Amino acid sequence: MADPSITDYTEILKNTISSDNLAKTKVFHLRGGIDYGNLGFVHKTLMAVMKKTIEKKPLSERESDDIGLLEIYGKDIDFSDKSTISPLVEYVKTL
Repeated sequence: MADPSITDYTEILKNTISSDNLAKTKVFHLRGGIDYGNLGFVHKTLMAVMKKTIEKKPLSERESDDIGLLEIYGKDIDFSDKSTISPLVEYVKTL
């Protein structure tokens, strides 16, 4: 759900993909959404914990992802945009 224009995944990728593989991997971010009604108990609980954690932060320390989560918490939302697949399609065409 995170906005790829403001979210930096550098650390997550470095911690998830070995440096050898990361050097030869092209990463594409296709934004999705969430349907709270279809979340299971565990995921709903995790989201509730995240919400409470963010709410405990002083306003000045909340990041844009924190604010976004609070705005959409409990709602069904879809950020999907079919046009965002274009960079992936163009990359595949070059292979």
